[in-house]
Amino acid sequence: MSPNQKALLDSVAEAVSDGQAVDWPTVDSRTDNAKTRHLLRQLRLIAEIADVHRQEPGADADEQRVEIEATSSARPTPREGRLPTRTILPRNTWAHLQLREVLGHGAYGVVFRAWDRRLDREVALKLIPDLSDRSYAEGVIHEARLMARISHPGVVTIYGAARADGFVGLWMELVEGQTLETDLRQRGRLSAREAALVGLDVCEALAAVHGAGLVHRDIKAQNVMRDRRDGGIVLMDFGAGRELPLPGDVGVADLAGTPLYMAPELFRGGSASVQSDIYSVGVMLFRLVTGKTPITARSIDDVRRAHETDTVRHLRDERSDLPAGFVQIVERARSPDAAKRFSSVGELELALTGFVSGGAGRLRPPTQRTRWYDVPRWMWLAGGALALVAAITIAWLAVQALARRDDVALPRIAFMIYPPPGGEFDSVALSPDGARLAIESRGRLWVRPVSAVQATEIPNSRGGVDPFWSPDGRYIAFFKSDRLWKVAANGGEPAVLCETPQPLGGSWGPDGTILFAAQLGAGIYRVPAHGGQPEPLRTEGEQGFYELRWPVVLPSGRGFIYSAKRGRGAQRAIYFGRFDSSADQALVESQANAHATDDTLFYVRRGALYARSFDVRSGRLTGAPVQLGDRLDPSPYQQFRAEFAVSAAGIVAYRGGRQLDRELRIVDRTGRTVRVLGEPGEFRDIALSRDGTRLAYEERDAATGTTDIWVVDIERGSRTRVTSHPNDESCPIWSPDDQGLLFVAHRGGRPRLLRKSRDGNGPETELFQFEAAAQPFDVSPDGRWLAFQQLGQHTTWDLYLLGLSGRRPGRPTVFHRTPHADDEPRFSPDGQWLAYSSRDSGDRFVFFEEVERTTGQRWRVSPGYGRQPQWRADGQEIYYHGSDRMLMAAPIDLSTSAPRVGSPKPLFELEFRGWDLRYHYAAFPDGLQFVLNAPREGSLPLPVTIVMNWAGR
Repeated sequence: MSPNQKALLDSVAEAVSDGQAVDWPTVDSRTDNAKTRHLLRQLRLIAEIADVHRQEPGADADEQRVEIEATSSARPTPREGRLPTRTILPRNTWAHLQLREVLGHGAYGVVFRAWDRRLDREVALKLIPDLSDRSYAEGVIHEARLMARISHPGVVTIYGAARADGFVGLWMELVEGQTLETDLRQRGRLSAREAALVGLDVCEALAAVHGAGLVHRDIKAQNVMRDRRDGGIVLMDFGAGRELPLPGDVGVADLAGTPLYMAPELFRGGSASVQSDIYSVGVMLFRLVTGKTPITARSIDDVRRAHETDTVRHLRDERSDLPAGFVQIVERARSPDAAKRFSSVGELELALTGFVSGGAGRLRPPTQRTRWYDVPRWMWLAGGALALVAAITIAWLAVQALARRDDVALPRIAFMIYPPPGGEFDSVALSPDGARLAIESRGRLWVRPVSAVQATEIPNSRGGVDPFWSPDGRYIAFFKSDRLWKVAANGGEPAVLCETPQPLGGSWGPDGTILFAAQLGAGIYRVPAHGGQPEPLRTEGEQGFYELRWPVVLPSGRGFIYSAKRGRGAQRAIYFGRFDSSADQALVESQANAHATDDTLFYVRRGALYARSFDVRSGRLTGAPVQLGDRLDPSPYQQFRAEFAVSAAGIVAYRGGRQLDRELRIVDRTGRTVRVLGEPGEFRDIALSRDGTRLAYEERDAATGTTDIWVVDIERGSRTRVTSHPNDESCPIWSPDDQGLLFVAHRGGRPRLLRKSRDGNGPETELFQFEAAAQPFDVSPDGRWLAFQQLGQHTTWDLYLLGLSGRRPGRPTVFHRTPHADDEPRFSPDGQWLAYSSRDSGDRFVFFEEVERTTGQRWRVSPGYGRQPQWRADGQEIYYHGSDRMLMAAPIDLSTSAPRVGSPKPLFELEFRGWDLRYHYAAFPDGLQFVLNAPREGSLPLPVTIVMNWAGR
């Protein structure tokens, strides 16, 4: 690299690091080689990310010159203990500051109102006794220099720091107002909403502190001010306890401050950290709503002993009226185990945002009165400070690398983005240049630049899944209603390309051909990107391959990869195929899907994401695998799909973590939480007994990875394990007498219908073997019929009735079959009618018709989108999952010869994460309450991690 090009990169990286504007067109015109252009592209994307997430300063940086004065002067012998409240300094001065009055004091120092003669303004001065520890004094001064760089309206501005006259001092912006502690004593405790709003601003300010590489160390109600000028919250008093020994003579008055807010690990000699700051925020929120702290103590030893014996107050015990969601957020923030707290203040802020923005978990309607402020938030990015720090860090590292050598290699950079509150990233796809994401969230598709926080919804994409990009980045393809669609990435109406029953992934090749898997892996097909009749490329049984899924075309078009089993009982692996040959080659064993560029395979094994060099000519892997991420955990509920994407530009995006972190929540008809059944877990497909006393569900065992059937007693909360076979059991339904359960067992070969007692005792009885993938939904009240759906050979889901009245079930009869999905059948309480959902008329609607089908007529329940129908026990209402996740209730009158359907009314928005084979809600017999299989309150949807320059080149 020439000296001129090196100097150019040096100046650009330094500008990005400092947050200065870069004239990119001019810079581009000065490049003369591919290496420089590659590095500039990386720096430009970094700069865009940093610009988006950089906190807006209160004034121009040039107008905020910070005076940092480290005075070296003779000083008297250090004083013992704490500084007196009355100044002992000569002439009431310290350094160049004139002391006017004491504003407050604590265990470690005194805060004065002072006049800064150099700045010609009033300031707040904090003086801490200099304990003859030069490293400590230098540390405070160095930390002040770092804090002075923070420009955030919620963080007090630091003007300077010095060491003089036996004290270390920091002088800062004087905030006129009163602390949260004072306000609490004058006005009384806050509501959960008011406290959460305070917590949001504290988290936002604290994110700026952590983003600068600092920890606050002294978060408490006394150190958060309400500015009298604008009512804003300002974080005060940094570093008061920075690596200082706890004074042994601290009394009860001082224990109202720092020690009672300190995390347990600090009493065991641990270092202050982001997690210890989060603990302090949790204690502060506890105090704001109770007027108390979690620990009662008269000495430091009392505090330490309380932590050791876990004798602390719990928020639910102090205020039983608080919403469960708020309680869980506070309790998680102040967990004694640092690893169980929120991983960042961004994550805590996102949890508080979800609570403030509303939801089904509120015990009572939130008050409309806010004491100080009410800020709406819709965060597409929590942890923006982390992205900013990472971006600035990478730019700085680039400067250092340029200074060391000509052969510059940028290091790997990773950051996380979060979905909006109430949403989640169901699937993501990276554009070929890695600059944009196609996102599936809340049942719709969105496009968002990686370097922005705004996302644009794709029109008419509701119900769309598994998006993927055209090679030129101009179009996005996706699946919806058993069809393949495409739409312009910058807007427009989607167009249908072809039928795709039960799709399992697609990919767009450079020659304008799209590959997709259909019929749950029965084959891989290709179709022109302008639409047409699909042609089979690989079919099940050919060359011994089965369950073909997730095809991906190489960017060059020289081949494709896919997931399959070579033999029905074989392990699943990733295979490489060519368009002109059927001799496909195994690359690596993996249960999940994979992605590939022309020289690298990206795959998942044991939950970890790897990249490994790939030789397209020989069709073999070369070199050693490089781990890029972990906790991808392919879900058996989604055909073992792991959620990650790769761009040709070398950018990787993946979602890692446990998605089905759920709780069984009982709510009323408004969605208000009545109570929660037991502890959270990986629950799925709930089924309420006919008498409403027990709930059956399947739960995934974290140790074995398999699913079993459980039953929980609604009244007592006690749980019973019904099955424990090494293989999976799913889809529990109740027998008419509520004494037994029918379910599907997956034990090799075809799925089987089994029956077992609800208490788990006694043998299993096999009732039937299904011909294909099937899901039972309901048994008629008289026990004559089983209603189930089964995957058709040339259709999607078809509805069947299986007779159960004989000694052995006979052959099932088709109840409803169309080229489109017909599913989710439920018998009416009198057994004469069957409700179900169907896509045979375009969108998905809820219908019901007679079981005997004497007229062949059916009645439509949902005017618009609808699924998961359930009857009220008296047959006078049908509930269903409608548009925008609303639970709908439709009045039904079956008393006349022709049933009448009333106008459906929305009850509340369903809250769920992940997806269920059948149901994520269940109606009690009287229809006054429901059980929801909902995300654990306070839990967060999983973020997507973006890894740039993963190869470090």
